[in-house]
Amino acid sequence: EEEEEEAGEEVAGAEEDEEEEEGAILEDKEQALDEKVDEHAARPKRSKTQGKQRATGAVLKVQRREKFSSLQLDILSRVTPFVQAGDAEMAETLSNLLLPFLSQRGIGDADKRHILSALEHLLPVVPDRQPYFAMFSRFFSDVNALINRETLATAFVALTANDTPNMGKVASLIVQLNAVSRGRMDPEPDYNLRLQAFHELNESLLTTLTCRELLPVVYNLVFFCTYDDLSIRSNAERGLHLLVQHVAQMAGPGGQEPAGKDLFDKLIMDVLMVHVSRCVRQPTPFVRNDSIELLSRMVKAFPQHSKFSDMALLLSEDEETDVFKNLTHIQKHRRIRAMRVLSAAELHQSNVLKIFLPFVAHTIFESNKALEHNLIDATVACIGSLSARLNWSGYVSVLDSYLYAIRTKRDYEKVLVRIALSILDNFHFGEQVKADTQWAAQMDGMFAADEATLQAERDAIAQSNAGAS
Repeated sequence: EEEEEEAGEEVAGAEEDEEEEEGAILEDKEQALDEKVDEHAARPKRSKTQGKQRATGAVLKVQRREKFSSLQLDILSRVTPFVQAGDAEMAETLSNLLLPFLSQRGIGDADKRHILSALEHLLPVVPDRQPYFAMFSRFFSDVNALINRETLATAFVALTANDTPNMGKVASLIVQLNAVSRGRMDPEPDYNLRLQAFHELNESLLTTLTCRELLPVVYNLVFFCTYDDLSIRSNAERGLHLLVQHVAQMAGPGGQEPAGKDLFDKLIMDVLMVHVSRCVRQPTPFVRNDSIELLSRMVKAFPQHSKFSDMALLLSEDEETDVFKNLTHIQKHRRIRAMRVLSAAELHQSNVLKIFLPFVAHTIFESNKALEHNLIDATVACIGSLSARLNWSGYVSVLDSYLYAIRTKRDYEKVLVRIALSILDNFHFGEQVKADTQWAAQMDGMFAADEATLQAERDAIAQSNAGAS
């Protein structure tokens, strides 16, 4: 019994010691927490804008490291309809977290649909929705799937709720432009609603909208310019042509008139020129040709602007001599004539690098090498001449791209080698580059001589060691 009592006392003493240690640890943690709170309270307070920017930056860093699973996105899209007005902060955080995923590569259509469905219910709760407007408008040029575009249009309606009356008309129009018919087994575009929307837009609504109201409309038109269906594509192209005319009337031939400068900068330069530079790289010929037609209309509308003034010389009232018309013409001799004129034109290097070089290069891969050798010869000479308009970084980039293509596209190896030689023949940089090249060659020679001397010394030592042994 005495031994049991002693053992019980030892256990009780050990428990007391453990409790004292735990209490000391808790006291240390409480003290550290109090210090953190005091440190945070002593910091200067940030404005709401700074806090939002910091929170958005943190969210973007998190979303670069992590990815949602399809199951998580599906669950999120199912629970967001129950979000209430009191959850504004949570809705804003989730919106900031989800929006960047829509522009990432590798996100499947099903995941995008879940994200858009969640945003449709989150955005009405967010108090300040203006920062999302430009990003949401841009999504209309990137989202491809039929159902996803319908969901995106519905989410846009939620985004622009309680906005201006004209914005309500724009949201309704965008819903019609992306309308889907479910009368059959598989969903398909509702052509009746879409064509009605195009008619309303092109005939009356386009010229009455402000720059902000036009932005999502223009992104929709840009997307439909790459559409396979001819009726949709032709209506979208007509809408963009009418837009260029409208902006030209407002901004003048230089694009700098106060009444239309905002339209010119945000729609023509930031949207349409980016659209043209993307489309000239597309493998589909009609998309490339339509983009060149749009470019020619912009050059005609703004011939005095610095971005288009160099290309104004390529225009002509006579279709036989208009370079833009001839570049897309079905007759080979007119395309050859256009390339010869293009070779002699003094063009800005940005236009050469982003528009004309990618467009002309497609001729190499789409021509019959046996029957269209004259067209290929003109293309090779044109690419070489255009490379003479580039600065050093652009020149090296173009040359590297063709050297890489020689290794990867064996069927076109001979033509690509000719293009690379044509680019090298048009090396146009000054004596400084040549001097740098000579200096590099001299240094290489010195290093080679030093290596040869060291190797000779190694061989002599090896021979002497061999003789000694």
